[in-house]
Amino acid sequence: MQEKFNESISKCDILIGLEPKEASFYSLRGRNYFDLKKYGSAVTDLEYSISLKSDDRDLFFLLTTRVRFKIAIMH
Repeated sequence: MQEKFNESISKCDILIGLEPKEASFYSLRGRNYFDLKKYGSAVTDLEYSISLKSDDRDLFFLLTTRVRFKIAIMH
């Protein structure tokens, strides 16, 4: 399963290189980082995605609850 997340991240990297202002690419990459438990990278991508598309309520919810909770319990 980890391989699929890494493959998706690599594809997102390519897409971001082609369209650096497309929020959905950062959102997808952030969700993959989250699933890999790379919470710092997940937060960075999800926050940037929100800055590009601030009306995505699902993304905002994910960032403010699940990701930040996971980070808090790790420290």
